[in-house]
Amino acid sequence: MTDETEDEPDVPPLVQTLCHNCHGSRYTVQTVHAVVGGVGRTVQTSRPCPFCEQGTLAGIVPPV
Repeated sequence: MTDETEDEPDVPPLVQTLCHNCHGSRYTVQTVHAVVGGVGRTVQTSRPCPFCEQGTLAGIVPPV
């Protein structure tokens, strides 16, 4: 009845939160102006996320 595995919570040793800026994809969308076929329009390109490197943040980080 004193099994230690029942008392231990299922929490990983390192808790991580998905990045709120890129949602875990490691890239954010950057909208730029471009001229395509003689017509000005917006084009979406991707760039690395400035807040994270792997798509997650260390610890529990609330979206502020």
